[in-house]
Amino acid sequence: MMPWFRERFGNPSSDHFFGREAKEQLEFSRAEVATLIGAKADEIVLTGSASEANNLAILGTTQELGRSNPSLVISAVEHPSVLQPSLRRKEEGWGSASSPGRFLRSCRPSGG
Repeated sequence: MMPWFRERFGNPSSDHFFGREAKEQLEFSRAEVATLIGAKADEIVLTGSASEANNLAILGTTQELGRSNPSLVISAVEHPSVLQPSLRRKEEGWGSASSPGRFLRSCRPSGG
């Protein structure tokens, strides 16, 4: 991957040689990640930041669920990239609950 950070600067959305080359590498990398986690390449979404990923995860998942399960539970100490899309859903009529930060420290996974 180092050449893509140091020497090759093509935009994978561009139709010139460097863009096509970057897109080819991007799709190869997407397929590699998918293989590592047992997913399909088209299920791998790459984002520019964790904030973008959080927004996409919350807004995308809740959109997919629709009104079949209209409640969110979030921690009171969440990053704004989690709080903001959650507040947006609350404004749209979703139920919302917030757990205090100390609650999170006392949670234990169930099972083995």
